[in-house]
Amino acid sequence: MSLLTRRFLRRALTRPNLTYYVWRYVANAGRTRRQLNAPREFEESASIADALRRRGIVVGDWSQFLSEAGQRACANAADYVVRASSSEDVVRLVRRDVADPSREKEFLVHLVSYPDGIPADDPLLAVALDRKLLESVAAYLGMWPSLFSVDA
Repeated sequence: MSLLTRRFLRRALTRPNLTYYVWRYVANAGRTRRQLNAPREFEESASIADALRRRGIVVGDWSQFLSEAGQRACANAADYVVRASSSEDVVRLVRRDVADPSREKEFLVHLVSYPDGIPADDPLLAVALDRKLLESVAAYLGMWPSLFSVDA
C-alpha cells in the first residue's frame, strides 16, 4: 500500500470526533431527534440493536423482526421475487442464451425494477417500511433511517 492510498484508507472511528458530532447532530438533526423522541411500540427493538452492536449479526425467526403485517408482506414479496427470478428473461441470462454471444454476461440481474417510482402497494416496500423493523434499525443507528431504494 502506497503512502497516497494509505492517506485515503477508511478507518473506523475509535471514538467520536468533531466531524462525527457535526454529521450526527447538525446534518442529521431531524432524524436523530425523531429516533430519540419516537414512542416505542416494540420492546424487542433495543435488544436487537444491542445484539447487532455486539455481534454484528442477529439471526432469528421473522416474528422477532417483523410485525404480523410485515410478515404477510414478506411472504408476498418472497412470492413476487421467486416468480420474477424464474421468468424467461432471467433464465436466459443465467444460461447465457442471449442473441449476441459477444455480449458480456450480466452478473447483476435486477428482479425488481421501478423506473417510474415504487408503487405504494408494493410488498417489498411494505417490508422495508414495517414499523417493528424500522424501530430496530433506528435503535441500532441512533437515528431514524431513510429509505433510498428498493431492489432485489
